[in-house]
Amino acid sequence: MEKEKSGSRIWKTMRVYVTVSAFLWGVCASADCGQSGCGSCRAEKANLTGKVTVDGKPRQGVVVSDGINVVVTDSLGAYAMHTSEKQHVFVSVPADCEIPVLDGAPSFFQTITFSADSTATHDFAFTSTDPKTEWTLLTMADPQVSFIDVSDFEGVIMPQLKEFASTLTGDVYGIALGDLVWNTPELFEYYRDSIATIGVPVFKVIGNHDHNENIKNDDDSDREFRDAMGPTYYSVNIGDCHLVALDDILYRGVKSRNDYSDEITAEQLEWLKADLSHVDRDKMIIIGLHAPTKRRNTKAQVRNNQALYDIVKDFKEVQILSGHSHYNVTTTIAPNITETTFGAVMGAFWYPLCNDGSPRGYAVLRFDGNHLADKYYIGAG
Repeated sequence: MEKEKSGSRIWKTMRVYVTVSAFLWGVCASADCGQSGCGSCRAEKANLTGKVTVDGKPRQGVVVSDGINVVVTDSLGAYAMHTSEKQHVFVSVPADCEIPVLDGAPSFFQTITFSADSTATHDFAFTSTDPKTEWTLLTMADPQVSFIDVSDFEGVIMPQLKEFASTLTGDVYGIALGDLVWNTPELFEYYRDSIATIGVPVFKVIGNHDHNENIKNDDDSDREFRDAMGPTYYSVNIGDCHLVALDDILYRGVKSRNDYSDEITAEQLEWLKADLSHVDRDKMIIIGLHAPTKRRNTKAQVRNNQALYDIVKDFKEVQILSGHSHYNVTTTIAPNITETTFGAVMGAFWYPLCNDGSPRGYAVLRFDGNHLADKYYIGAG
């Protein structure tokens, strides 16, 4: 009898130990766990948790990330991860949900705020919608606003852009492909608030001129951009398309403001692999970044572009959208991978022509299902 009691005590002790360990270390004991990169299953204690709901109900299978961890919500809509030194947590908004809009801009992320006990909780609530079959992307590259150019931006570009945007029908989003300002981080809020008035929610990409030239490293020189615009890389789903923004500027700023390389960090590439592991191969992948991944007759292109191409090569159709060069060109990278580099909103440094002689302006891309149905460029004053 004493032997049985002793065995019972040992079992109870082991059970308590396992339970406490699971609690302390964030080990996921959920029967339906098995998700790729599950933050709850990491060895470190989860310090960032939250819940995703759609129409007020928990939603399973939603991808949530801090830019390193890529986790999936469980049957209760819950997610958990251990985060360190990341500013934002963001959701790859499902295709059957409206992308929330706050102050005229897409709102799919939150700034991570830790409580006194060094934990953070961030919940996301979405509203369901029928998945979009046809939609439009208003595409802008290099507005590059500085203090001496505000009058041209306000007096010429913005009135025409607003008028044109008002003619677009159906589901319309925008994307600004970097160099939103011209080494003037003080103007981020001005640009953000101005572009919010066109009536189209605009996703933002970071460019080389969006870094603070007084901070001599890549990790911190984009802090003002992140404070004003949000994360520098992320993804959302729109219809049969998976839209990804990447940061392909590795900034140093030691020799001059132009001391940088066109490169995608290993951290981003690992994040992208994890993100795309949750995307059906029949979906179109749209990648917005600043510097062209491929250029003709020049080596001035993303250094590790092949690593990017290898990650996306198995998807049905991939459209890469870039700016930076201030000219219009389309490059066929593979039968299923095309890159379009767009002329600048500012032209050639606020001269009304771009470097290739085309007018400054912006473009329209129309998507039908998982296919790019139409693409055209609009010249501006």
